[in-house]
Amino acid sequence: MTRLACTAFLAAAFAFAAPSFAADEAPLPKATITGVLNAAEDAGYPMYAITITPAGGAAAQFLMNNEEAKVTGQIGDLVGKNVTADYETRPSNTVIDLTADGKSIAYTGDERPAPDPTAKTITGILSGGKVPTASDLPDQLTVTAKDGAKVTFDWYVDDTVAKYDGKEVTLSYLAETTTDITKIGPAK
Repeated sequence: MTRLACTAFLAAAFAFAAPSFAADEAPLPKATITGVLNAAEDAGYPMYAITITPAGGAAAQFLMNNEEAKVTGQIGDLVGKNVTADYETRPSNTVIDLTADGKSIAYTGDERPAPDPTAKTITGILSGGKVPTASDLPDQLTVTAKDGAKVTFDWYVDDTVAKYDGKEVTLSYLAETTTDITKIGPAK
């Protein structure tokens, strides 16, 4: 799976529709869940897709950065056991497409998702992507419109996207939220 496809997969699989809000408007909402850890699946190093089912409740899905979250023990050893996990909910924007000069600069061929009638768009100057992504995690890019409106999104920058840093682009996106595990361990 390419880095672009992985970004799209993660965003689509683990984003939950909710009203959009700016990260600087309020602290990240935090909560705790206790239940059975049903799955801890590799979602591309260092990320895991986590599924926890609380007693009498529906399964909930989360993302966990294994390098940032505090994990008591090994995550694989906790599968099938009762755990307690702290998590944060943060805004995230799922990229439908990023275009410039009348063509997609984010996707090629079959990777390009179908247009979404519920998507929002913003046209403005792209920033944060001067050089291709050098790490296992995506970079944060921002499109800033003439009126000052900004939309920030995670993306693996390649040579094509890097060429458009500082130039006008149009971003088609879905404003959603993501839940990230910050701490997980055996339930007490």
